[in-house]
Amino acid sequence: MKQNKTISGLKDKIPGFLKMDAASAGFIVSAIIDGPMPVMLLNADGRIEYVNRKFTDLTGYEMAELKGKDVSVLTCAECCHNTIVSVWQDILLGESWSGESEGCRKDGGRFWEQTSVTPILNEKGEISHYLKISYDISHRKKLERELCAAIAILKEKEQNLLETCNKLKQTTCELEKSKAKLQYLSQEDSLTGLLNRRGFQRELRKLKAVAEREDKSIGIIIIDIDHFKIINDNYGHAVGDYVLRKFAAILKSMLRVSDLICRYGGDEVVIAMPVNDCDAVAKTADRILIDIRNTNFSTGQTRMPVTLSIGAACEKPIRTRPLHNLIKKADRALYQSKRNGRNTITLWHKDDSLDSEDGEIHPSALNRQTQKFNYVFNTLVEMLDAREKATGEHSRRVSKMVGILARTMALSDAQIEMCEQGALLHDIGKIIIPDSILLKPGELSAEEWEIVKKHPQTGYDILKSNPEFREIAEIVLSHQERFDGTGYPRKLPGEQICLGARINAIADSYDAIRVGRLYSSPRSYEEARAEIERCSGTQFDPLVVATFLRCQHQLETVFPSQRSD
Repeated sequence: MKQNKTISGLKDKIPGFLKMDAASAGFIVSAIIDGPMPVMLLNADGRIEYVNRKFTDLTGYEMAELKGKDVSVLTCAECCHNTIVSVWQDILLGESWSGESEGCRKDGGRFWEQTSVTPILNEKGEISHYLKISYDISHRKKLERELCAAIAILKEKEQNLLETCNKLKQTTCELEKSKAKLQYLSQEDSLTGLLNRRGFQRELRKLKAVAEREDKSIGIIIIDIDHFKIINDNYGHAVGDYVLRKFAAILKSMLRVSDLICRYGGDEVVIAMPVNDCDAVAKTADRILIDIRNTNFSTGQTRMPVTLSIGAACEKPIRTRPLHNLIKKADRALYQSKRNGRNTITLWHKDDSLDSEDGEIHPSALNRQTQKFNYVFNTLVEMLDAREKATGEHSRRVSKMVGILARTMALSDAQIEMCEQGALLHDIGKIIIPDSILLKPGELSAEEWEIVKKHPQTGYDILKSNPEFREIAEIVLSHQERFDGTGYPRKLPGEQICLGARINAIADSYDAIRVGRLYSSPRSYEEARAEIERCSGTQFDPLVVATFLRCQHQLETVFPSQRSD
């Protein structure tokens, strides 16, 4: 009965039903009442006249609660105003509207629906009702919101990832720059900014390859600042550092980018340059010498005259031969400049006047000053020999052993010669010691020992007045120092003792042990070895001791045959 009544009510409101037979109309109305989608019927004033069961299930409102009420009762306060206006604009014109809208349940909850609103016309063509059919899309909207939230989170994470990637890219760039800088710094001398030995050797191999490919020669210039130790001693190491930095800056401003400049150690600088001929090397060396002479190295009120000793050599590189020999020739030429009085240049030429087949400096190349040096040096050796023959023979053996040790340590030829000369004259100060003390077989008194202890200073005082003997004088002054700082006369420790004196100390002691003295008998090879090892780190430099242990058998060759037991 209720359904028939509803059908009858709908027939009255919807003119189209009047033209249908009862069965068809009943079927349509049944689909509306019991269908799967919420249905609402409004009058022309927008008041609710009918809702079906699905609508009631969706909203929680019963038909009796809604009948006659304005449709706005089902609209949320926050519902989009534009949506409502759009609906009414369309349907008032007799057009259908479809879209999504949000509604309110009786319990205050919200729901979303996909809605279609259709105007219903009466027989006069006037709008009499509006039929709203919808279906619940709340779950879909929830999924959409969750999807949007997930997308927003993903976008945020994507942005964060992009920022992280950019930071990583920037960090990688900075690391590459740091790596390049560290690699450069590992090849650079921290004080002067010039190449260090490691960097020089690496770049020299590249320069050699380029010179071979372009059929060019390579020039090597080795420079020493004259009497640099005196600058440090008189003005302090800070001033010495200032001189080195300024000297390095001048070289960098004078030379080409293709030229290699290396601080090889201390005040020694090595330059390698690709050149077309040897004249270019000579001109460069001459320009450096003159520029430094004319440079003001003043600090405050003190003007320091700075001069250079320069050795240079030049030749075309050979693929199978390293440049060691070329550097060695330049080093020999440098030493010759020092022997010639410093503040000068010596060029190594492949001719009879300066070079022989074995690479030794030919005697005819020595100038008068060099001859004078040899005369004075030999005179001093003869004085020592004449004063006490055993002392002279001892000095010659020590000099030979020092040469063996220095070569085993791979020192330069100039350093080896300097060490040998220092060893020959290390006891020159003993010429003033009375025979009663020097030849005394027994133990010396305290007063006698104090006289003996003065011989290093005496030898130094004899030699230091001649500039050519200054390096030798330092060896003589330091030859009784001990590595642990308990020696005399200055109690220098460790590497503050010049290398020549540290080498001399072992050769001197080894000769005393093996040959014996007035107050002691000779001892065996094994005893001497054990004694030198025992004193490593106290009396002797451990590095030189290690060298001694490698070449002790060679040292034995300097003794008479009966001593090589």
